[in-house]
Amino acid sequence: MKQTTVKQHSILFSNDSIYNMVTGECSATVLQTPDGKAQMQGFCARHDKDGDTQSIAIRMPPGADKIEWKSTGGSGKYAGKQDSGWAQNVLTDGKISVVKWGGDCH
Repeated sequence: MKQTTVKQHSILFSNDSIYNMVTGECSATVLQTPDGKAQMQGFCARHDKDGDTQSIAIRMPPGADKIEWKSTGGSGKYAGKQDSGWAQNVLTDGKISVVKWGGDCH
């Protein structure tokens, strides 16, 4: 088994979501089991230009190819949000990852 901690900075881009241009940091722990299946859990904490904050929990079940996300808190326009959905890596080169996000995020 191998355990790896990952920390990434993120910027969200969307034409039709209140999360457009929200920036912050995501941290997660990935567990790789002897059978080659990985699983992951972590959190993202972000803010926008107005200073409103938003946080999500992220997890990837063993062997899955998509991450599940769920809002865990926020302030201002993000307060009380119950949004959730999925995310999937589109491109990773070791320094930058491009991730496609989807779900209930308006």
